[in-house]
Amino acid sequence: MIDVLDEAEEYELFGYPHTTIQDCDFLEDVFAAFGHGIHNLLDVACGTGRHALEMARRGYQVTGIDISDSRLKIATRKASEQNLQISFLKRDMIELSFTEEFDAAYMLFNTIILLTRNDDLVKLMNGVHNALNENGLFVIEAGNLWSYVAEGKFSNETHTRDEEKAGVKRHLETKTIIGPYNNVYCHKSQIRYWRNGKELEPKTRIENKRAFSINEFDLLCRLTGFEILQVFGETDINKKIEDPNKIEETEKLYRSFVLVLRSLS
Repeated sequence: MIDVLDEAEEYELFGYPHTTIQDCDFLEDVFAAFGHGIHNLLDVACGTGRHALEMARRGYQVTGIDISDSRLKIATRKASEQNLQISFLKRDMIELSFTEEFDAAYMLFNTIILLTRNDDLVKLMNGVHNALNENGLFVIEAGNLWSYVAEGKFSNETHTRDEEKAGVKRHLETKTIIGPYNNVYCHKSQIRYWRNGKELEPKTRIENKRAFSINEFDLLCRLTGFEILQVFGETDINKKIEDPNKIEETEKLYRSFVLVLRSLS
């Protein structure tokens, strides 16, 4: 029988960039600039807990929610090992049921692009709005696909990538399929794995994704009781996007939108 690489282990090895300290520094800068007395935090789609753990180390009361049992198990173990009091809960991010429990929420590292249905987006935003106290903040990070479009780097094509970490090697062959009628696209990946030279069971992964614009976020906020306070080009308080509607040639195109939202009563 061929061994299988667990999805949570794969996520820990290859699933996210090593920007946790930068991201959490940014959150604290945002809280100082736009909030007041922020202490209770909701980490939406927390994964294995990297941001929740760091914010708890900094003295915040954090609740992390995710739909993956295996990722939450790793997050809970890490919190226990580090003597951190964090509430990790299994929740679907489009089915939140909190009521005015948090001063701020955050959803970092591009997770929101997996919500391709408008109904699901509205459910997420309404759920977070209900979870926040009056004038609560919601920080969202989304990939800026338009920067690739502007450079002519987004098309129906196949890319390969090889990665290796902690004795595990991963080879991906990913095909991009762009939806012809809407701002959605698909990444279909054929993935092979090896652990210490021994091949593991391969996987096929199909992920439909959404290409967000800042205008779309603005409309979404108007529908769900939020206002956009500021947009940044990455998790850096100094990288503001001052005028998203300005059309110009830009030397440095930001690969992300990071939006700071405030809930309205």
